[in-house]
Amino acid sequence: MTFLFCRVNVSNKKITIFDSGSGMDDSDENSIVKWGKMGASLHRQSKSQAIGGKPPYLMPCFGMFGYGGPIASMHLGRYTRVSSKTKHVKNVYELWLHREALLNNKSNSEGTWKTTGGIRAPQNGEVKSSKGSFTKVIYISRVWPICSLVCFQHFGPEK
Repeated sequence: MTFLFCRVNVSNKKITIFDSGSGMDDSDENSIVKWGKMGASLHRQSKSQAIGGKPPYLMPCFGMFGYGGPIASMHLGRYTRVSSKTKHVKNVYELWLHREALLNNKSNSEGTWKTTGGIRAPQNGEVKSSKGSFTKVIYISRVWPICSLVCFQHFGPEK
């Protein structure tokens, strides 16, 4: 039996989510780039359901690894760092998302976004608590107060 470890820390300045799942890397099947793709979920029966909205709010806002990472980053913080590693690689792969850049990107006619990223060595705490693979998402400069996050979690957004 395999157990998934998940930790969420909320402070005045940031939200950190860490899980010991299978992680992401630079391979085609586990690409960290897919974390940021919207409207192309592996969990959707029809990928065409994502067509019809204007970026960044494509419908139904699902990404390859769950609910759209860029949408969450725009709502939870001004800056998001996604770090991930699989058991099969030595390095940690990262994406750095900036809210203003995602909302104001007019650099191309296709409506696609480009963001920066990098590769680094894993930190001791990441390796010890993850058994080799993990995903860590840090939302920095939170834009929602803590009470709003609790209400959203339990009741959903206000209409």
